[in-house]
Amino acid sequence: MIKRHAFLLLMLSGLLLLVASVSARSSAGAPNVYLPLIMGGSGSGGNNANEWVPPYTGQFRYGLNPGYYGNGWTDNTVYQLCYDAGCRSARNTLPDAFIAQWGVGIRLSTFQHITSDLQFGDITTFLQTPRDEWRDTAVYDGHQSKLWQGMYEPIWDNGENGTAVNDNNRFALYVSQIVGTYGDYISFYEIINEPDYTYSNYGWIEPGQPGSWWDNPPQAADTPNVRTPIFQYIRLLRIAYEVVKRDDPTGYVTPAASATNPTSMPCCATATTPTAAPSRPIIPSPAAPILTPSASTITPNLARATGMAHNGFPTATATKRSRCL
Repeated sequence: MIKRHAFLLLMLSGLLLLVASVSARSSAGAPNVYLPLIMGGSGSGGNNANEWVPPYTGQFRYGLNPGYYGNGWTDNTVYQLCYDAGCRSARNTLPDAFIAQWGVGIRLSTFQHITSDLQFGDITTFLQTPRDEWRDTAVYDGHQSKLWQGMYEPIWDNGENGTAVNDNNRFALYVSQIVGTYGDYISFYEIINEPDYTYSNYGWIEPGQPGSWWDNPPQAADTPNVRTPIFQYIRLLRIAYEVVKRDDPTGYVTPAASATNPTSMPCCATATTPTAAPSRPIIPSPAAPILTPSASTITPNLARATGMAHNGFPTATATKRSRCL
């Protein structure tokens, strides 16, 4: 009971600090606020997200990012505390390495509980962290990649291994497992948290300065959460979009919440490879026809995403910018 009261007091204190921070800012002028981008469009469908994205009709809800709460708390206990504090949504995670150890259905009962008993909705779930045996062995700037093997393998095959996706494309297989198990409960599939997290200042300095990410793609040496060229992260979006839309047509795929100012710019302007898209043909599933353009065509890669996520903290600058939006 003491722990519960302490937790609730901590959350209420945080809300009071947020209100105080917003009030203090209002005296200095209204900040520029960029909300998650959920696009509409004419018509009732399209071949990809460049042509049409179904408008999102869900509610705005306050929610919980569970984070790391140790062995003294269960999932349901943490969500109950959040419910008691007024939350009705969540931003949680189902890492590949986690489900490899515990089984893909390890949190199914938790998702069922929070949606049925606690009436949570509009849930966002991170997809991240490959299991060791599926992690790419490539090295960039002296660091092993933190993404998946086989990302440039075809996404689909003819079902040789009993799955719709090509099992050699490990990220496609992982996404397929998540969507097949949790698709009824997830609204937003967020691909890796803060892939642009950096110890450098390149993500913050102004355009025109040497190394600025406004003008240059992030490098593996400066992105410890992915350790790959940015092109490979964009490839993940392409894979996720196709696999999610096959089994969960109403689901939204979002580039991960950015940790710096300009990171959504490469997401808009960067192709899946530095010079060309994969040369192998993409074979769409019969259930999701024409989800990709010609494999020889480079298109803006928001064609592979149907939302945008962005982090903003009360202690951060009030004018985080995004040229993409």
